[in-house]
Amino acid sequence: MPEPGFFKTATFGGFDKKSVLYYIDTLNENFQNTEKEYQEKLEGFGKAQESQLAHIRSLEAQLAEQNAKLETVAAQLEQEREVARQAQEQISQLEAQNRTLEKQLSDGAREIEIQLERNRQLQFRAESLDYKSKKYDEISNQIGDTIIEARQNADHIVAAAHTQAQEIAMAAQQRMNSFYSELGSFKGDASRLRKSIEEILFVLNDRIDVMQEVVGQVEKRFSPEELSLIYTQEEPQPFETPADQAGYLGGNTDANMEH
Repeated sequence: MPEPGFFKTATFGGFDKKSVLYYIDTLNENFQNTEKEYQEKLEGFGKAQESQLAHIRSLEAQLAEQNAKLETVAAQLEQEREVARQAQEQISQLEAQNRTLEKQLSDGAREIEIQLERNRQLQFRAESLDYKSKKYDEISNQIGDTIIEARQNADHIVAAAHTQAQEIAMAAQQRMNSFYSELGSFKGDASRLRKSIEEILFVLNDRIDVMQEVVGQVEKRFSPEELSLIYTQEEPQPFETPADQAGYLGGNTDANMEH
């Protein structure tokens, strides 16, 4: 088999046809082999790429899952932080309550000490009073007769005071009765005085009305029109006597008052 690229020459000039065809077939075969090899490589690359893409998708899915888990963990962490904050607040409140209880306990202990001291003092006073009571019993036994006599004298004094109080109450009752009698008489006098004042005011009002009517007649009688310089022979007209219960000015008022 001749080597590729070297052709046999023919007897009558030119190249050998078989050699040329063989060379072409060899080139075609090599090309097909190379193409097949490259195609296999491309298929291998495609499969590798698909495998890589699948792996990338798997990694992306895992990454998304991890992100979701991370978000869940972050939310849980935030909840834990909130719980921790609330727990810290509760701890602070409990510490404040603990301090308050400690103060109350301290105050209670101090109060207990004070009460114990008071109890001791009261016990001492009770013992002292018991001692004094015994002394008083001894003294009371000695002055028992004196107390009995004093009680009898006190009963007599109370009885006398009761009798004197009854006498004073009776005298006060009599004075009150006399006062009520004088008060009734004063009311009657006041009523009569009020009636007299009302009658006097009634008469005075009537007299004032009469005076006003007389003044009106005088003003009418001596008006500026009638005081002209023209001489007239008219006779002066007497004043009219007003008819009323009080009488005219200067009349008798006793009869009106009696009326």
